[in-house]
Amino acid sequence: MIRQYSQEDNKAVRYTCHASSKNPAHKASLRLVCMLYCDYYLATDKSHAFVATDEFDKPVGYVLCDTDFKKYSQIYPTYIADAKKESRKDFANSKLILKSCEEIASDYPAHLQINVLPAFQGRGIGRALVETELARLRGEGVRGVHVVIKQTNKDAIAFFERLGFAKILRIKRMFFVLGITLL
Repeated sequence: MIRQYSQEDNKAVRYTCHASSKNPAHKASLRLVCMLYCDYYLATDKSHAFVATDEFDKPVGYVLCDTDFKKYSQIYPTYIADAKKESRKDFANSKLILKSCEEIASDYPAHLQINVLPAFQGRGIGRALVETELARLRGEGVRGVHVVIKQTNKDAIAFFERLGFAKILRIKRMFFVLGITLL
């Protein structure tokens, strides 16, 4: 079942963020991976946070979204400030991504993060989460949405392309930005 995120889901969402990471540095630090990929969203706009739950209403996946890249680019750096202490590379990459995405932000002002626990992947949960968020964004008149993915994450790239996203930007030789126009 897909439902709106509630504060009681915080621990499970943060666990899912950590448990679904494939990056060894992120596996080693719950704090770092959540700082980079979920804390900002959970603190700023819960209306664009949805969870997929199991039969016991326990979250097994989530989608988080911010609809205003300009606001995000001003606030997000405060959420990752401490990341520099744990991973200079992740901190630098986050700053690079922010700067690079400025050029596509007017056409794709929203951006999202999604994760599903490995044991629940391949069941259509990710698709249902993203489609739920895309419907919300269309209903609010949001022009487009983007997602940033490491170039080596072929499965994630294929997943988003199946949902209608297309590569719209390449950041160095590390990341692709995929976007979809909603209006």
